Amino acid sequence: MKTTTLLAAAVVALIAVSLVAVASLPTGAGDAAGVAPAAARVAAEVELDDATVLLLSEGGRLRVQVAYRGPKGWLGALLPPAPDGAVAAWAGTPGEGPVPSLSAVYGTALGDAVRVRWPDGWVDEVDTAIDGTWLVARVGTLRADKVEVLRDGRVEQEVPGP
Repeated sequence: MKTTTLLAAAVVALIAVSLVAVASLPTGAGDAAGVAPAAARVAAEVELDDATVLLLSEGGRLRVQVAYRGPKGWLGALLPPAPDGAVAAWAGTPGEGPVPSLSAVYGTALGDAVRVRWPDGWVDEVDTAIDGTWLVARVGTLRADKVEVLRDGRVEQEVPGP
């Protein structure tokens, strides 16, 4: 009888510990944009394999947030903001823990489009938004070689990589 009581108590304790462990996991948002701070506007987003890179505008400052799926929904890793008025800023994550490895280049440019040249020869080109904001992101840790601001298809400004 004592063995049965001890076994029952152990099972109840195991269930209680399991429930506490599951309940202690952070509760995520319903979608990638839901991880953005309440005061921020999502200016652009790029979907990658296991994550969505969000370009946030908050109080006139740009910053990148990486949204990734967790066990209870979408979670976010907020990266440091870009310098004020940056035509091009670089951000990335090394791929530690649940946040995937990625590289992002973003900013505010007075052109129609932005071309980003990467060290492996890859080139991304995106249109700027009406407010001039733009975002390019890709999987892996790379630093862009150069950002070119385009107007009417011609290079108007070049920003070298970091």
